[in-house]
Amino acid sequence: MRIGLILLVFSVAAMAEFELWKNKDGKEAELELLDVIETNGVRSAQFETRAGKIVTLRESELGDDEKARLKDWKPYAIRFEDLNDGRDDPFGSNDLFSFRFVATGKHLVAVKPGSVRVQSLKLAGGKDVASQAGCLLNGVVGGGAEGVRERGLSIELRSGLAPEEFQRAAIGGSATLITSSRQVTRSAKIAVPALKADRASESEKVEIGPFEVWLTRSDPFGEGKVLTTVNVTDPQVEAPPTGGSSPFDAADDTGFPTAKELAGVSVVYPVQIISVEVTDADGKQVSTTAPEVAAAAQADGAEVVVSVRYWTALRERVVAFKKEADDS
Repeated sequence: MRIGLILLVFSVAAMAEFELWKNKDGKEAELELLDVIETNGVRSAQFETRAGKIVTLRESELGDDEKARLKDWKPYAIRFEDLNDGRDDPFGSNDLFSFRFVATGKHLVAVKPGSVRVQSLKLAGGKDVASQAGCLLNGVVGGGAEGVRERGLSIELRSGLAPEEFQRAAIGGSATLITSSRQVTRSAKIAVPALKADRASESEKVEIGPFEVWLTRSDPFGEGKVLTTVNVTDPQVEAPPTGGSSPFDAADDTGFPTAKELAGVSVVYPVQIISVEVTDADGKQVSTTAPEVAAAAQADGAEVVVSVRYWTALRERVVAFKKEADDS
């Protein structure tokens, strides 16, 4: 394995929605609304400034028109969709039960893998079988209304119990939602490595944004059928700067994070990747997919351009979900 040099890098960011907001004193600031949270009857709004700071303002700190705008925000939520009671099991065992939920939110990227927690799953008779439940993330299930994004998840378990036990069950839990309003595209050139006769594979590596990108030539079966693949691995997620003073006080709005503010978030690959594109030296597209792309056979030493499009400035929030018991 050799470490390749990045010969070309560019970045394109999009989708930020900055608007003018006024505080109660009439001062203006250009902000992007990220989230609206209500705790004990008190509504607060989370904003991002042009300098990249995340600030939280109470509703009482904003002007009257701005307060009205907060009421139009659709909060992040996970709603119960339907129940598969086992009769649709493709393996014919009829003992697979799934509670299907849909996570929604304007800036929703994904449900964080490994974050779903089932606190209770009580059957009609009162027995709690939460410890037997597993989770399946279903990815994108629809665009939603008015720009709201949707992602699916299912709570599953196998049991010999009658379907009626699960149809009337109550379930409750939580999941961590990953959110972002920014897309970035970054690219790099990678030289196709020569495959030596005594080796099954050769790889080149470059770094694109927070990712490691590997281009590998291999002959896995030793039959002279050489494969060229590209794999994107090991993101090192960067946290956005947080805290700071009021966004209406421009003198303090430097946007530079401190070491403490760079605590980061833990996100499992590949939820933040939108697409990976490979083109040859003439700009002809070789393939587009994620996370691994099978590139066309390229001559030794030829250059390909790998472009990674991904969500950046990721944030996380825990959202509860539930299905009430059906006693009908």
